[in-house]
Amino acid sequence: MAQRHTILSTNNKYFAVNAWIEFTHKSFFSKEIITLYFQGKNNILKVQRASYKFSEVTNLKEVDEEITEINKTAGGTIGGAVIGTLIAGPFGGLVGGMAGGNKKKDKKKSSTYAIEFNNDEWVVFKLKFNMEGKLEVLNFKKSFPQFFEENKENPFQ
Repeated sequence: MAQRHTILSTNNKYFAVNAWIEFTHKSFFSKEIITLYFQGKNNILKVQRASYKFSEVTNLKEVDEEITEINKTAGGTIGGAVIGTLIAGPFGGLVGGMAGGNKKKDKKKSSTYAIEFNNDEWVVFKLKFNMEGKLEVLNFKKSFPQFFEENKENPFQ
């Protein structure tokens, strides 16, 4: 099953509020296809689709990268208060609640990509950098190597 990526903007006439893009990579049972899904403007139960072959892609590139820090509490305020109360009474509950458990920072990465097709339609979408997102980027590089080639020339010569 293909992973859905949220469409942020596009020049497709069906785009309203909720839209996503899916990449189906070549396998024994499927062809390389990109499908755009758009929820209907007047009827949210109706979904418009547009499909493109990989050969119809004229450009694909990463346009933005975002790293979000999220604070997580491992123990929690309530857990600290309960344990503190059991150990040291009401004062222990107050101190345990204020401690609030062990805090740690977690980072989430996502990238914004733009893709353009040979009919001048373009789509900007967000790709989460979880395990499926990392695999998707590897598949992009394999399926569209012309857009990921690095300039190997030495600028100092």
